[in-house]
Amino acid sequence: AMARKNSKVAGVPMRLIGADATAMPLPDESVDVVVSDLPFGRQQGSVEENASLYPQLLAEIARVLRKGEGHSRAVLFTGQESSHLLPIGAAAAGLTVVAQIPLKFGGNMDELHCVLFCLVRGPEAS
Repeated sequence: AMARKNSKVAGVPMRLIGADATAMPLPDESVDVVVSDLPFGRQQGSVEENASLYPQLLAEIARVLRKGEGHSRAVLFTGQESSHLLPIGAAAAGLTVVAQIPLKFGGNMDELHCVLFCLVRGPEAS
């Protein structure tokens, strides 16, 4: 609900859906950008569960992202403890990590270390 409100206030048209990230109800190559706050394995799931989840969702992201210049971007946020899983799963899905940005998360910028990943479809890193 908050994302819809923010989109409206900013005047940015977008289609927001809630779905299983491993089986999105979207046609192949139909999405310009994917943005997701992934389960870190802290409050939801576990790092062990993420080891099977992340490759599945990265394959699904690669399936729905459009091909071509100016398309095919994904921005994914995860906890440091699961961050090693993303580059491996991305490469297997045909996605390239173009940026990996470490962050501290929480209202007081405490010890919850997280990583923001920027991905593109295919080997191009422009």
